[in-house]
Amino acid sequence: MIFDTLADARCTLTGTWLPGRNEPVFPIGEGYSDRHQQEMFEAIRSGDAEAILNTNPTGGGKTLSWAAPVIRSQEDTTPLAALATYPTRALIEDQRQLLLSYFRTYFEDDDWAPEWAVQEDDDGVTKLIHDSGHETKLADRVHTVTGSDIDDPESTGAAFRSAERSLTTGVENGLPSIVLTTPDALTLLATGRYSDKDLGALPALVDCIVVDEFHLTSPRGKRLLPFHLDMYLSLGAGELQQLIFLSATPQADYTDRIKRAFDTRHVSRTVHSTPPDTGRQILPAADFGVTNRSLFQTGEWLADQTEAIEEWVTPPGQTLIIVDSVREVDLLADTLEAETNYEVGRVYGWKKQGRATAIESADILVGNTAVEVGVDFERVNRLIFTAHEPNSALQRLGRMRIQSAFDEYQIFCVTTPAVQDAIIETMDDGELTRSQLEEIYLEQLSQPGATLPYEDLCAAYTRYLWSEATPSLNEMYVPAEAKEPYQELVHTHFASALEQLYDRSLDTEATWKLLSESPYLSREAILQEMHTYRSSSLGCLVIDPGDSDEPLKQYNLQHVLRYRRGEIIETTAITDRFEDVVGRGMSPAEQAYVEQMQAYIECGFITTGSRSEARNLGVHELGWTPSGSGPETLQELRLTVSPPIEGLERLNPLSTDVLVYYSPASPQLARNRYQLGPYTNLLPCREGTIFLWEDALLAHTSDLATQL
Repeated sequence: MIFDTLADARCTLTGTWLPGRNEPVFPIGEGYSDRHQQEMFEAIRSGDAEAILNTNPTGGGKTLSWAAPVIRSQEDTTPLAALATYPTRALIEDQRQLLLSYFRTYFEDDDWAPEWAVQEDDDGVTKLIHDSGHETKLADRVHTVTGSDIDDPESTGAAFRSAERSLTTGVENGLPSIVLTTPDALTLLATGRYSDKDLGALPALVDCIVVDEFHLTSPRGKRLLPFHLDMYLSLGAGELQQLIFLSATPQADYTDRIKRAFDTRHVSRTVHSTPPDTGRQILPAADFGVTNRSLFQTGEWLADQTEAIEEWVTPPGQTLIIVDSVREVDLLADTLEAETNYEVGRVYGWKKQGRATAIESADILVGNTAVEVGVDFERVNRLIFTAHEPNSALQRLGRMRIQSAFDEYQIFCVTTPAVQDAIIETMDDGELTRSQLEEIYLEQLSQPGATLPYEDLCAAYTRYLWSEATPSLNEMYVPAEAKEPYQELVHTHFASALEQLYDRSLDTEATWKLLSESPYLSREAILQEMHTYRSSSLGCLVIDPGDSDEPLKQYNLQHVLRYRRGEIIETTAITDRFEDVVGRGMSPAEQAYVEQMQAYIECGFITTGSRSEARNLGVHELGWTPSGSGPETLQELRLTVSPPIEGLERLNPLSTDVLVYYSPASPQLARNRYQLGPYTNLLPCREGTIFLWEDALLAHTSDLATQL
């Protein structure tokens, strides 16, 4: 068995049950609903609380908890319109399909929606048809507005106008509507930075805003998005009535922030390790093994353990293995395909085609962060996962759900020595509860970003928004007479942390004065980074002639330079070279994708395969000497690669000015010191390491915290 071969410790991990009542709130669940779903239903339908907070565990039905009252609002005089945010575009599409299935389930059930019928026309279009004769497409009940839909180069405006029509039509015909977007897109709306001014009206058309998977939002978003939502709720002119925050793994300072800012209803988060009188089991009891390995080394290690893995697999159950990088996914999947007789599938963020087929059919599925949210596995009874970041670890653990087909479940965790030691110390007579394991992950894998200096920076950014930013809120987006309530909002959200940092009491006026004198206001590069809300990784658009299903995909540039063989090309050459190496011209969707990606990439790359060993990657700083006073903009950054890679001269210097922060520590020591997680943007440089973009801000504020 794999535990005997690989585990340093072993125990029984308890299952998880949610309490509830035999009172359904939606035609799903065989006449039962969880307590938190019932409380969410009542809170949303009553509208009594400004904010609703649901922190039930992965697999607990949080999406249904808000979707059910929104969809069932068609029973009321005025149906609800909801705007929901998700941290990734892939998750948005997954949630769109899930929400549409909820609409279908509801409107096909005669006991719940007797005046409507669901029919498909001759073209296969599903429609909702009312007894009065009114009909509408089922797909029009859920729209996406992300600013980067592949099928339309003018996607943001087009998607908004389509969503607006849906909202208007829904109100006119007694139908609820849902619009899906990203936290960053919502932040851009809040600060008035979309060129399509109509888009800024979108939140004013909805009754509630849902922030789902809140724990996955960037540290900047976790602090500023609630503030921006409070602006809408308090200063906006629309019908917005409620904010709904959902997270399976929130950290205490984030939930405290929400409770401090809003009249909040925190619905029940009661979980049981044994069956309650009335309840539903969502996570199984499992044999649990643990060992430790360094970050990004698990893929190679597991590739050397194929014999143990092959013996462990138990079809018709599915074995899910979650590692930390695309390189590890490919390496491990290639090895398992070559050395076992099982069907092996792979799922990672860069490759989208074939994901559903792999999930459905593979005996062994290898993935990375792409499987953490928005993917339901119906056959997983064996799980191997790495745990180097707390929220990610808990999401990965939650991929294995209780299934009626299986009586036995086994989980193997590869993590840090500190987590392993804590698990061994916490086990009681060979048993560990899920709640205990959650506490271990959150404590031992703690991240910076909750530091007081970062709060100071975020607070200074709100002052920058008021009059220093272009455009500024006091000029264009907030009426001048709103200055006083705006200052009160800033005080509500940030004064508590500032009082701890500066060790004095602060009323609203004193808070505003403190921020008006902040040294950050003179640091344009820092505040511009706070203002940008872009992807924090240098991107590269890869042409892969060996992948006929998906020959064009976006990669992290650092991954390409370290682990791929091929040639760097200029972005202007991507279309022509695509036809040369793939043997056909781009489709309209692919051409639109290239145009869309221009804002996110530094170059193109024609790949001819993977490298077995990583290249050394660093930077040539062109005589730059770190000032030591904080993050600064590094212009004409040049990357160095050893051994050389063809076409590097087409990439250097980078077109993007990069905000960087210097640390004298080596990359490995710096990663351990700052604990910024497995996907930190950093590069080796002369006698140390530089952190890039938001990671530069986090490392800087972490250093400030050690000086307090």
